[in-house]
Amino acid sequence: MLLYVLAFTSKDSKNVKIGNFIITMNGDHALPRHLKNNPGYSANLPRLIAHTKEKYPDLKMIDVGANIGDTVALVQTIIPNIPILCIEGDEKYFKLLSKNLSKFKNTKACQCFLGEKDGTVNGTLVSNEGTLHVQEKREEKPISITTLDIILKKYNNFSRAHIIKIDTDGYDVKIIRGGWKYLSEEKPVLFFEWDRFFLQNNKDDGVDILLALAKIGYERVLFYDNLGRFLVSCTLKETETIKQLYYYAYRKTGSFPYYDIAVFSKEDNLLALSFIQKEMDLQNKNTF
Repeated sequence: MLLYVLAFTSKDSKNVKIGNFIITMNGDHALPRHLKNNPGYSANLPRLIAHTKEKYPDLKMIDVGANIGDTVALVQTIIPNIPILCIEGDEKYFKLLSKNLSKFKNTKACQCFLGEKDGTVNGTLVSNEGTLHVQEKREEKPISITTLDIILKKYNNFSRAHIIKIDTDGYDVKIIRGGWKYLSEEKPVLFFEWDRFFLQNNKDDGVDILLALAKIGYERVLFYDNLGRFLVSCTLKETETIKQLYYYAYRKTGSFPYYDIAVFSKEDNLLALSFIQKEMDLQNKNTF
């Protein structure tokens, strides 16, 4: 079980136990509240990584939108010492991330914003209770952006990472396109936020990206609600099902505002099917 304990708090920061680690986060970070109200919150990603590691013993992970390192804490509680490349662009969060990574083994930190192309975009950084996203606006100052493909040339120790987590509040699809060469060649398991509201704000479409992934060899997708509860799976050929799910979740007009999804390649289809069975068994036992 993934537990949290509030150990120390102040106006500007607080120390919180996430899994087996005490990490420092900004004072308004909402993660402790989410974990207190939903003990299974975000536990799906560590389960996915542990299952994937059974097939790939030398598994490495890339964490895009690493924030303050809370995902690292959750993951390394279940899979100790797994190598993780943490990518975070915001200066405030990167300082906390760097501080927290001293508690973990086999981690690297890279401060940069990822996107579709190497260059700049005009925009502003919007922060809210521990989340942050780039909101593009022509009248704002330029923000430096690079791509996942470029970063992996620099951090080539992670060039064979077999799982990528992306959580950037709507920039996820642009980041995926910026890593297209890597994804086409290596076909790692992808785990990312699928939020129609944020994607549309960035002129992206969550259905289109899944259809594009199918063209480079991806086959199956798992859908979770925003709390990490498994909902349903389908192949990427089931376009109508994907559209129906995408149209359903929009801000707070449904039972939940967005999905997290895991996408597997054809080569990992058996891995996906066995993981789906495990997730169904958990649901049946009401262990969330």
